[in-house]
Amino acid sequence: MRIAVAAGADKVCAHFEESTRLCLVETEGERILRELPGPDPMGFARAALDSGCEAVACGKITDEAVFEALASQGMTRYMAAGLGVLEAARAADARYRQTVLTAFVQVGDALQALADDGEAIAAQTRAEAQAAESLRLAKIAFDKGGGTMIDVLDAQRQLNQAQAARMRLQGQRLADLVRLFAASGADWRGAGKG
Repeated sequence: MRIAVAAGADKVCAHFEESTRLCLVETEGERILRELPGPDPMGFARAALDSGCEAVACGKITDEAVFEALASQGMTRYMAAGLGVLEAARAADARYRQTVLTAFVQVGDALQALADDGEAIAAQTRAEAQAAESLRLAKIAFDKGGGTMIDVLDAQRQLNQAQAARMRLQGQRLADLVRLFAASGADWRGAGKG
C-alpha cells in the first residue's frame, strides 16, 4: 500500500499546513519512495493524489481547499500527529487493513441477513396464502350456512396479521439491504434500475 505522509523534520506535524515535506511511503518493505520538499499544502495534496497513494497520514487539515481536494478524490486521511514517517505509515496501513476486515465482516453479515430475510419472507408468503385460503373457505361455509360470521371475521383477522407480518419482513429486508450498501460502500442510487 502506498501512503503519503506529511511531516516536519522528523515527525508528523499537528497541522497538515505546517508540514515541510511529503514522503511517499510503500508500506510493504517500509521504504520511502520519494520525498518532496515544502511547505506547499496544495502541492502536497496533488502529489499524494497523482502518485497513486491510497491514504495520507498527517495532522489536522485546516485549509478547506486542501481538504476538499483530497476528499473529493476519496483520499482517506489518518491522523498521525507526533509519529515518525514510517511509524505513521505503519499505523495508517494497520488502520486501513482493520477497516477492510471490518467491512468484509459487515458485508458478510448483511448478506446472511438478506438470505435469512428471503427465507422468512417466502415462509410468511406461504402462511399468508394459507390464511387467504382459510378466509375463502370460511366465506363459502358462511354463504352455505355451515359457518358463522365469527369464523369469517377470525379468518380475515388471521389474513390481516399474516399480511402485516410479511410487510414487516419486507421492511427488514430493505433495512438489511441498506446495511449491505453501507458496508460495501456501494452507490445505492443506481440500485433497482435497468
